[in-house]
Amino acid sequence: MSDTKKDANVRDEEFQFVIFGLSGEEFGVDISQVREIIRMQDITPVPKAPEFIEGVVNIRGQIIVVMDLAKRFGLKSEDRSDKARIVVAEVKGNIVGLIVDEVPEVLRISKNRIDPAPHMLETQIHSEFIKGLGKLENRIIILLDVDKILSQEEAKQVGEAVK
Repeated sequence: MSDTKKDANVRDEEFQFVIFGLSGEEFGVDISQVREIIRMQDITPVPKAPEFIEGVVNIRGQIIVVMDLAKRFGLKSEDRSDKARIVVAEVKGNIVGLIVDEVPEVLRISKNRIDPAPHMLETQIHSEFIKGLGKLENRIIILLDVDKILSQEEAKQVGEAVK
């Protein structure tokens, strides 16, 4: 294969993201890290958990810690509508539920439409959580690195909470 053809294949490489809304902004998580998306359900609180941990849910016999992503990012939490969902994802080896406002779609974004996250973002989210920015026609989607949503210590606490 010629170098030109290799370069074209790299440019055309696409990634799939689960897109969700949170506090009026659009975010994406790599679909390979998402196990499932479920409707909101009753969440059992866990004593002494960090503020952003809502509690635990039982999904088909598996206890899963659920966190409010808006609280985790320090965003203004909106009242939950019937569109709110729990995105069940793998975070540092733990299965965790992420509460989001809605999950409208799954998108393919080509590699050449993803920019690295700028140091000074005009968003309230800490840049360490951000993998990059997906640029679509009239949209910018903040692409999250879910493994960085929890620190090592927090991931350990989450793992212990479900034992």
